[in-house]
Amino acid sequence: MQALTDRRRTNHCVVYGRTLHAYCLIQGLIHRGVQPKNITMAIPRYNTHVNEEEDPLMEEDLPVIYPDAFEDEHIEEKI
Repeated sequence: MQALTDRRRTNHCVVYGRTLHAYCLIQGLIHRGVQPKNITMAIPRYNTHVNEEEDPLMEEDLPVIYPDAFEDEHIEEKI
């Protein structure tokens, strides 16, 4: 955290995720003094971590596991 908030050196961080937790992490970083311009959010595709050969039912659970953060009214309201 100290490296991210040191104003003498520019450090960047990447937040990877597509859920509300990723947004909360970004908010926490900003609250702790990390400059927003130093935060990059990497949003994976919806089915990036699904291997259909191992678990074909996983595709059905995706809306619960990875709710669409950009189209969901409840998440938009929380943000």
